[in-house]
Amino acid sequence: MILVTLGTHPQPMSRITPALERIARELPQLGPFHAQLGTTRSPSGWVPHAMMPSTELAEMIAAADVVITHGGPATIAQVRSAGRVPIVIPRRSAAGEHVDDHQVHYASRLAAAKEILLVEDEWSLPDVVIGYPSLVEALPAPAAHDPASAIGALGSIAARLLSGAR
Repeated sequence: MILVTLGTHPQPMSRITPALERIARELPQLGPFHAQLGTTRSPSGWVPHAMMPSTELAEMIAAADVVITHGGPATIAQVRSAGRVPIVIPRRSAAGEHVDDHQVHYASRLAAAKEILLVEDEWSLPDVVIGYPSLVEALPAPAAHDPASAIGALGSIAARLLSGAR
């Protein structure tokens, strides 16, 4: 099974739809295909889910052979925590998919650290899906992100701000 999850952002991610339709059409043996789409139009050949309860999404992620996602940090962490390496297509502000390019920057950093498979051009998505087993084999095993260092750093910054120090 392949699962695509595009989050719940109010702006659709329409540029991905033709690539998803191509996957369903040309790679039917990899199905079934499930898509949590938010406001994005449902691609042909995919079982659409506008929204999913968090428990259902977690079950789908755990059952999927491949998970394709937008660049949302929480979703990426959830997929990695389930032992999967996500294929990530970050939302882009130039495409009207988000207010800025924080997903692009975050996904680029994770790709450099070999934690995700980054797809910068949606037309290459079918090729990444086909090559997924060998591409993942070359990466370290996925693990959950430990937020302790980020929380500690944030606490230090807050303490400095509260004390008036810089």
